[in-house]
Amino acid sequence: MRPINVRLGTGSWTLLGALAQAHGVSRCYLFNYLLYLEESEVGDSIEEMMNEGVPTFHKNYSYILHLDLTFNRVTRKLQCLPESAFYTFEYREWFRELE
Repeated sequence: MRPINVRLGTGSWTLLGALAQAHGVSRCYLFNYLLYLEESEVGDSIEEMMNEGVPTFHKNYSYILHLDLTFNRVTRKLQCLPESAFYTFEYREWFRELE
């Protein structure tokens, strides 16, 4: 592995953080895994697949931790809003070129 510097937009970093927490991994691990998938050319077909009709992505995500201190238990819940309406992911909003 080589260290690299990456600058992500606030929206991308927030989404990456929510997905990383939902899967119980760090943002760095998830980002490294996404780079691995990109290098393996797995991601070449994902854009077409994800945008081929709806449902795809939600507008809002809520990540909820419920701590039951009596029984020493933690429950994770990922809630998506709106639950009944879905949106197609428009990647150009997330990756604007710097002017």
